Amino acid sequence: MMEKATFIEIKELETRSPKEQVQIKKNIIRSNDLYSIPTIYLPDIITNEYYFVSYSHKDYVDVYCDIFDLQMEGLPIWYDRGIPVGKNWKEVATRFIAPYACKGTLFYVSENSLTSDAVMEEIKSVKGYNKPFMAILISKEKESLRELIERIYKENKISEKKYKFLLNIFKDEIIYLDIGTPTSTKVEKIKNSLPDQPH
Repeated sequence: MMEKATFIEIKELETRSPKEQVQIKKNIIRSNDLYSIPTIYLPDIITNEYYFVSYSHKDYVDVYCDIFDLQMEGLPIWYDRGIPVGKNWKEVATRFIAPYACKGTLFYVSENSLTSDAVMEEIKSVKGYNKPFMAILISKEKESLRELIERIYKENKISEKKYKFLLNIFKDEIIYLDIGTPTSTKVEKIKNSLPDQPH
């Protein structure tokens, strides 16, 4: 079992370079349970212009570490760390999907997210507001996005209705990236593929 990374004082953290701070935070995220990590160690949220992130909490290690790298490359992110405790997701998150400030959505796609009812609700909200989106694939198997959807359907982890819904959402022409794609390449493709929307 991995030993938990030790939390450090905020003042000490602030004396480190931005790159060192990110590495410390990644180490803490990789070795601690999500709900035990103080928000100071989680990726920042931006509320001016940003990309909305949809993901399964079960994938928090991969997702948060990737968000840190995207932010280091200058990509502004909003994710559910910004939802006040006790608030209903639909009421609050919709406020962050609908506005012009939301430039598009990044779906971190995995078996966990594709079988999550909460993530499906987020996808429906994004589609309802006609927001552009891109998929970032998290998969330990050597498979395409479509192959992943087909596999979890064949394994009876999703219903036929959800299977058809996902095939319709994640069509063959949808742009998707592997989470292991170099960060600078991801940021470039995200910015080029999720263009500014008309006012």
